[in-house]
Amino acid sequence: ILGVASNRLRRLRGIESLASLRELYADHNGIESMEEVAGLIQLHTLELSSNKLRVVECETLRSLEELWLNDNPIIDEAAIQQIGALRRLKTIYLTGCPFSKSPNYREIVLRLAPSTLSQLDADSLIVAATSACDISAGAARSCEASSSSAPPALIFSTPGSGIPTRVSNGDAAAERSRTDATDLP
Repeated sequence: ILGVASNRLRRLRGIESLASLRELYADHNGIESMEEVAGLIQLHTLELSSNKLRVVECETLRSLEELWLNDNPIIDEAAIQQIGALRRLKTIYLTGCPFSKSPNYREIVLRLAPSTLSQLDADSLIVAATSACDISAGAARSCEASSSSAPPALIFSTPGSGIPTRVSNGDAAAERSRTDATDLP
């Protein structure tokens, strides 16, 4: 574990020599590139929020489970293309990046991310096994099989609100439904 948060760093020069590093916390610095962490293949947690990253260069970090990139100047889908290579990724934070304000932000991230993703920003993701969900009393309480062949709906819920919103049917991301974990029966 290495913590170098809030040290006014612009680069992580020399970090590649820590080949067995499993956790790196380098948030609140001025880091502009992930190039120096590319060789840290045993890294499980990478915290680079509040830096100056414009592109997510992470395809070599195959052991990564948590990736914190919130509040960086990441502006579009092209900048996060490499997250699909992270086959163990469970958590990614991009909130506060300009891209997170895009109309289809969540759907795009879910389409690009591996199926192991279980948390996007502060929201939990749950695999939807059915296509018809009863949304009653402001919560996704039960899902029942539907006779239609329509793919499952993507359900979003803001933590603490308990109010799910049906967003879309039919795309690859719709195989996973999101809901606040506290709304589960």
